[in-house]
Amino acid sequence: MMQDIPHYNSAAGRYYYSIYIRIVQLMRILNKINNIEDRKDSHQYTIRLFNQSLQQEIAPKMSVKNQHKVLSLINRLENCSKYRIKADYKEVFLNINNVNFLKKTLNLFDEIYDETLEVLEIEKYEK
Repeated sequence: MMQDIPHYNSAAGRYYYSIYIRIVQLMRILNKINNIEDRKDSHQYTIRLFNQSLQQEIAPKMSVKNQHKVLSLINRLENCSKYRIKADYKEVFLNINNVNFLKKTLNLFDEIYDETLEVLEIEKYEK
């Protein structure tokens, strides 16, 4: 029965979008994206651009500890986008392993986010 199947798609979306929204904000601040909404593959395109900027411009200025985290994050972000597509558009249910992958990616992103802001000389505003 359908109600007996755990539904992890909404959890996956929450983890994914908490990362993606900050990526879009960073890319707009860096003037790397314009009219991104017009692209069919806007999420994948934005993540690829972010990964490229992260690897080439941001990571070299980070602590060695966070440089290693950046390499791990770059590989994970591409997969996160694929999970988001499955969760949002496919009639497929993600499983707990997919959700845990997204959760760990969010934690990794959070670990380097503050230093990313410092490297880019962006003030952090929290409410």
